[in-house]
Amino acid sequence: MNRAKFTILAATLGLALAFTISCGEHDWGENHLLGNSGNGGDYSSSSFGYNGSYEGSNPLLRQTLKVGYGISNATDFTGKEYLKYSLPRSSVSTFVNQDGTVTVCVSDEDAKTVHIYEFSMTLELQRQLSFPYEFDMFGAFTKDSDGNYYLFYAKEAADLYQKDADNEPENMLMVKYDRGGNKIKTYTRKPKVGTDKGIQLPFRAGNCRLEISGSMLAVYFARRMFKGEDDVAHQASYGFVLNKDTFEEVPVAKPYASHSFNQFILPINNGFVFVDHGDAYPRAFKFSRAYGDNSNIKYLNSFTFTGAVGENTTNAQMGGLAKTSGGYIFAGTYGESPNKRNLLILTFDEAITAISNPRYLTTYAASDNYSIGNPKIVGIGSGQYLLLWELYELSSTGASKYLTTKMQIINEAGNPFSPAKDIQGLRLNIGDVLRYNRQNGKVYWAINDLDMVNSLVLYALDARYAYADTDFTLPDGPGAKGGGYGLTLRRFNIYPDSAKTTVSINEEFTVDHSLSDLHSTTFPRTTSGVALVDDDNNILEILGTLDIPPISDSNRAVGKKIKCKVPDTVAPGKYKLRIAVKTEGKTEWRIVTQTDGTLPTFIDFTIK
Repeated sequence: MNRAKFTILAATLGLALAFTISCGEHDWGENHLLGNSGNGGDYSSSSFGYNGSYEGSNPLLRQTLKVGYGISNATDFTGKEYLKYSLPRSSVSTFVNQDGTVTVCVSDEDAKTVHIYEFSMTLELQRQLSFPYEFDMFGAFTKDSDGNYYLFYAKEAADLYQKDADNEPENMLMVKYDRGGNKIKTYTRKPKVGTDKGIQLPFRAGNCRLEISGSMLAVYFARRMFKGEDDVAHQASYGFVLNKDTFEEVPVAKPYASHSFNQFILPINNGFVFVDHGDAYPRAFKFSRAYGDNSNIKYLNSFTFTGAVGENTTNAQMGGLAKTSGGYIFAGTYGESPNKRNLLILTFDEAITAISNPRYLTTYAASDNYSIGNPKIVGIGSGQYLLLWELYELSSTGASKYLTTKMQIINEAGNPFSPAKDIQGLRLNIGDVLRYNRQNGKVYWAINDLDMVNSLVLYALDARYAYADTDFTLPDGPGAKGGGYGLTLRRFNIYPDSAKTTVSINEEFTVDHSLSDLHSTTFPRTTSGVALVDDDNNILEILGTLDIPPISDSNRAVGKKIKCKVPDTVAPGKYKLRIAVKTEGKTEWRIVTQTDGTLPTFIDFTIK
C-alpha cells in the first residue's frame, strides 16, 4: 500500500506544535488580516444575506507559505498569458471543504510531486501530504465530502498515428487516496477510444478540470489526437465520468469541441455543465449539459468570434460559469480589436435552449489602450455573484502591464449592485477558479509568489467588500504585486560595479535604479530609498534616499543613483537590498515590485 508523506500541525496554548512523520521542510511566511484594525464584522455561520453594505474593516486574509521548491507561474506576472490563444494548466488550485476548511494543491513539476496543504478557514496550516507523480504529467485534483483525494495523471503516447494506436498502453490514470494519504483506488485508460482519434498528448494547448457531482467524478481536458488519414494531429477536448466509489465508468454522454483551448466543469444536480473555448467547431464559447442517466447531451453556443474557422486567436478568454435560480451565468472577455478586451456576461436557461447576447460590464474603446484579463465569477448566495478581473494597459508596441484588480457584485441578470472597486495588487490565478466558503462568506484562491521565491500565497477575500465606500490597496510584503504605491521597478543594481555586494559598516556605496508608473496618470513626487530587508521582506533600515520628481510616461525616473551607507546600528550578516518608496504626503515606506517577471527585484547583500 502506498502512503503519502505528510506533516500534522496542531495548535496548543497558542503555540504551533509540529508532529513530523516524513515531509519536506517549509517555513512560515506571514498571516495577515489586511485593512484597518477591527474585528472584521459579525458573520452568521450559515447564511450571508448581502444587503448592499459593508461594515467590516478587515476585508482580506492572506497567508504566505515558503514551500522549499519552485512553483510554476499560476499568475500573469508578465501581462502576456491572458493574451495567448490557449490557457495553461494551473500549478496551484484551491478547494473549500464543507466544514469551511481549505485545501490547496500545488504541483512541483521538477520533482514530479503533488503537494496538498490543508488550512483552517482562517488560513492556519494544519497538515501537508505529498504524492509522487504516477505518470509524467499531472492534470488536476479534487476532494469529496469524506476527505478523499482524487488526482488525475497522464502521459504522451509513443505512436503518432491512429492506425498504430491499438497497441498503445494506458496513458491516463485516476487515483483515489484516503484522507491519510493511502492509495485506495486506481483507474487507467488507453489512448485509443473506439473510432475516435484518441488522446495522443493529453493537456495539449488547454486546461484540465476535475469535479464531483454526487457519486460522479468528471474529468475534462484538452488533448492532441492521433494523426488520421489527413496526416494532421488535430486538437480537441475530451472527458469521461467515473463513479467515485467503484471507479467504474459512468455512461454519460461526452461533450466535444474542436479546437478547445480552455475547459471548465460546473457540477449540477445529477450531472455537469461543461464549457469550451473553441476556435473552429464552434468558434465560440460552448456549453454542454450532461446528466448521469445517459440522456442526450444538450449543447448551446455563444455568439461567434470574428476570424476564420480554425484561426487560433479569438481575442477572447473564458472566465467561469455559475448556477442561477433559472439557469446559468457566465463571465468572460472579448474584443474585436487585437488584444483589447472587455468583460462580458452571458446568461442562458435551465433547459439549455436560449442564450443571451453579451452584456458588457466594461466598455473600453480601442483608443483607450486598456484590456481586461483573467476574469472570475463565483456565486455568493442570495442571487448574487462576485466578479474579479485584472485591468491591463497596452502600449503602442502591444506590450501589456498590470494596473489593478477589480471586484464587483452582480445579480442573476448580470446587473451590477455597485460600481466596480479597485483591490490594487491582489493578483488572480490564471487557470483556477474562485471558491466560495459558505461558513464565513469569504472567497478563496491561491497563487505562487513572484517576489518571494518558492512561496505559496493563499487569499480569503470578504465578498461584501465590494459594497465598501473605499478602494483597497494590498500592503507590501510577500504576495503584494504592484505595490510601492503603484510604481514598478525597471532597473536595479549597485553602481558602478554590480558585483560589489559586500560592504563594511560605514562604507559608502551607490545604487542605480529606474522606476515607471503603473497607471496612465502622472505619479506624484516621491522619495525613493534603498531598503535593507530580511528574508521575509521586512524593512530593517533605509540606507539612502533620493527625491524623485513626478513620474509619467514622458518623464520616467531613469538611471537614478542613490548614495548609501550602512550605519553602525546594523549587525554584520547576510541581507537583501530592495527599492522602497514614500510618496508625497505618505509616511509609510513601501517596497517596489516589478511587473516584467524577468528583472531582479532584490540584491543579495552582505555586511561585514
